[in-house]
Amino acid sequence: MKTWTLPLLFALVCIGSSVSARVEITDLGTLGGQWSDAYAINDLGQVVGLSQTAGGSSHTFLYDNGNMIDLYPLNGQDSEPMGINNFGQVASGVIANDGIYYPAVYDTHTGNIMIPGSLGGVNPGGIAGAAMAINSSGQVVGYSYVPSGEWHAFFYDKGVMQDIGCLPNETGVCYSYAIDINNRGQVVGGTGSDHAFLYSNGAMTQIEPADSSAGRAYSINNQGQVVGYYYNQSNVGRAFLYSQGVFTRIGPVDSPYTVAFDINERGQVVGSTWVVDNNSCRECFAPRAFLYENGVLTNLNTLLPSGSEWKLVYAFGINDQGKIIGQGLIHGEYHAFLLQLVSPSAQPVRHRR
Repeated sequence: MKTWTLPLLFALVCIGSSVSARVEITDLGTLGGQWSDAYAINDLGQVVGLSQTAGGSSHTFLYDNGNMIDLYPLNGQDSEPMGINNFGQVASGVIANDGIYYPAVYDTHTGNIMIPGSLGGVNPGGIAGAAMAINSSGQVVGYSYVPSGEWHAFFYDKGVMQDIGCLPNETGVCYSYAIDINNRGQVVGGTGSDHAFLYSNGAMTQIEPADSSAGRAYSINNQGQVVGYYYNQSNVGRAFLYSQGVFTRIGPVDSPYTVAFDINERGQVVGSTWVVDNNSCRECFAPRAFLYENGVLTNLNTLLPSGSEWKLVYAFGINDQGKIIGQGLIHGEYHAFLLQLVSPSAQPVRHRR
């Protein structure tokens, strides 16, 4: 295990917000470049993501108390999405002194970066793996390459990195990656053969609806509720909510693809659904961010104030206060956004096109 101190480098950003009776939206700005993307938010409102710098490279950022902080050398080049827990610990990756990109955890309070290790392999591009999520106990999950060249999901706890392998019913070469972990140590993710899994009490289980041909699990809350997406036999992508063995399918029936990225402790789900984006073309679809709550899917763009120039494209995260983060189009650029529902449990209405 290696640690070193990370200096906090601040960048000039353009931050603005607009308020309506329904939502408040904040443009998180960039690290000097043309785009940014927010991937995760904790219950303190701290946000992590990626942004282009003025020099054209992409750096991991922390958005905290109105400031966008460049976390270089913490580098998100191969760790999308990334996570942050309520203690301000960020799961990502970093290029170490040997030039190899390893899973890493950054502590926002001390500035230290910890490399939990790897499963012993490195790909031709110099990548050993990446950390994808961290829970409140400091347990970390992600993926790492093994010496034979495949990548496997890992579970890191108290100095030990465990290879959690693949689904028992998979007969081919094992590829897997862990995307999220809850405070009970339950893990979700996907496999190289495109199947969603839940890892709990030492066992990996495939979780997809009966009509699924492929899928992936993106998020799990402390109640064991899981969200992700799957493809049905007609090759239509649908988001799913899995709870106590029961699947709920999410998404408009006329949409070719819907994906759920995150779920909070209140059971609120965020993601993106592809909708018709051109009145003259019924086959022209584009992603739009949504909130799903109490059986109702709401296009977040319908909650924006009249005349708003935002198009909210992806909703990647929601915390327990109902703050939503993701990426939207504003003034011709894709920027990370932070959206607060004024009354999260009361605002959603059915979206009709």
